[in-house]
Amino acid sequence: MKKNSLNIKHLFLGLIMLAAFFLLNAFVRKEIKNLNNDIAKAEQELKVRNQTIEDLVVAVQVESREDRIVPLAEEKLGLVRSRSNFDSIRVSKQQIEQIKNIIKAKYE
Repeated sequence: MKKNSLNIKHLFLGLIMLAAFFLLNAFVRKEIKNLNNDIAKAEQELKVRNQTIEDLVVAVQVESREDRIVPLAEEKLGLVRSRSNFDSIRVSKQQIEQIKNIIKAKYE
């Protein structure tokens, strides 16, 4: 009788462990599926944000084109574009001394 009772206890314990294993397995699979869905959503959001960044970069490039800025500077601000390139700037010694004196006076 003890042997039969012991076998039933082992069988019952085995069934409980098997049920616990299947429940744990189902829980883990569901969590993995949820995490994979979260990853997919995050990747999609990242793609959307990267596309937005690319669109903004293109918009900045369009707005900062020279052929767009020069007419605005000339018409609205009254600036005049020089026809020659500035390879060097000439400053007299008197102007340099004035700047030195201004800076020296400012930091004394």
